[in-house]
Amino acid sequence: MMTPKLARCLALMFGLAMAGTVHGGSHTPPPPEPPQDQVIEELYDNEAGLVIFTYSLNRDGVVDYVTGRKVLTWKVNDYGHGVYEMERFPVFYWYDRALWRDMETDGINGNETLYMENVTFDRLRYK
Repeated sequence: MMTPKLARCLALMFGLAMAGTVHGGSHTPPPPEPPQDQVIEELYDNEAGLVIFTYSLNRDGVVDYVTGRKVLTWKVNDYGHGVYEMERFPVFYWYDRALWRDMETDGINGNETLYMENVTFDRLRYK
């Protein structure tokens, strides 16, 4: 069950901006997560306890796919850089203006549920 605190953290994590009318079932499920060599940017959201990866599926530099993984542990290494251990698979996928959640964190396999429609990813929240 989604707690109010987790719901607030998710809203903060993605800096969701609602736009337009919600139309049920209008989004296709997200495709499989792209390989790590296609990551545009890696962001750490301390508030939500997530590592966020942004991708450009069209390889044009425009973010059109985002994943969020739960952080299990976090520490600073000898060089002053944050090092975190995270879940193997994302708990959130943002694709095609829809936010999907995978509470089993077992990868894209059909058990993902549509969490919110008509949302945009707000990169400026992480400046």
